[in-house]
Amino acid sequence: QKCAKSPYLDAAWAMLASAGLRSTRWWRAAEHVTVGRRRLSQNWGGAPLTVSLIGAPMRLGQPFDGVEEAPALVSRRFYVAKAFVSSAEALLLQLRSMGLLDELRGLHHRIDECGDLDFSRSLVGTSVAGNAETWSSKIGQAQSLAAVGRACEQIARLVKEKQQAAKFTLVLGGDHSISAGSLAGVLQAKPDARVLWIDAHADINTPRTSSSGSIHGMPIGLLLRDNVDHRELPGFGWLATSPLLDTDRIVYIGLRDLDPDEVAILREKKIKAFSMAHVDKYGIGKVMEDAIDYLGEYPLCLSFDIDAVDPSIVAATGTKVRGGLTYRESHYVCEAIAETGRLVHMDMVEVNPRLGLSAQAGRETADVAVKLIASALGNSIL
Repeated sequence: QKCAKSPYLDAAWAMLASAGLRSTRWWRAAEHVTVGRRRLSQNWGGAPLTVSLIGAPMRLGQPFDGVEEAPALVSRRFYVAKAFVSSAEALLLQLRSMGLLDELRGLHHRIDECGDLDFSRSLVGTSVAGNAETWSSKIGQAQSLAAVGRACEQIARLVKEKQQAAKFTLVLGGDHSISAGSLAGVLQAKPDARVLWIDAHADINTPRTSSSGSIHGMPIGLLLRDNVDHRELPGFGWLATSPLLDTDRIVYIGLRDLDPDEVAILREKKIKAFSMAHVDKYGIGKVMEDAIDYLGEYPLCLSFDIDAVDPSIVAATGTKVRGGLTYRESHYVCEAIAETGRLVHMDMVEVNPRLGLSAQAGRETADVAVKLIASALGNSIL
């Protein structure tokens, strides 16, 4: 048990495997101990899954470089933020890494590793800075709209394929614009799916209502039925023939930073939304109970923006807002949805290792993301 708690254990196993020692009695005993660290909840609602792990290294939905590096950091953790560390420190990072793949295997899930999607064709001629594409007053403005739209179509195709093969899809962003593609893919395979959106922001703007033009603030606005004319949006024309999201099929949790137009939309469309004030008043247990009851007995998607968590816990993200979910509240969200047995898809987005004040901040934010994913897929304390 003491050995299993060592932060160097997983890296040590890798060295033993490369040395041909995996078949030894010590290896088998240590492997047994480590699996014991992660337990499928007694309330886990289903059998072990085949998890299709999809990296979506998208950065153009928001103004900061670095968020496209998160899939490698979160899934494999053998990542070095070049601005902060030396080669010697890089070795220590690798020795200390635990990794999402090991978490999932420890929960006895099978892994369908899809790697990171290649958005190079979609992103030709685009950049984060200085590429605001401004359309007519009828359409509004959005940065790199066509490029993000093409990338989202690519995500949607793969997610749809994996969902139709009865696999759980786990998409690692990248910024939150990728959810316009991932959730569209789920809806194409399971049109009755519902969405639990965990975020400090509503992301319900459209090019017409957005003041910033950042598409990571628009994925729900683009996915809602009868909200925009997709045929007029470069790159997003494919959504015109895709199943879309009805307003009674989404619930927000953790809201605390909303544009005035977003508040108006939420009220006008009567969308179920729990702000941090609701979490403070009722507690996260009651909020999750109400949210799950509201969404009903349907397939569930969890889209988790790491900025929903308080920035004192996750510093390496782009749009930090104080007063967020605590560490335990965040885990309870994931644990409660896992216990339904109806979770079919999850996004984890907006981890940006370059935005922490140090490499340690990036690692700590990624570690929180990994642990939240594990909780959503059945990990529990008892």
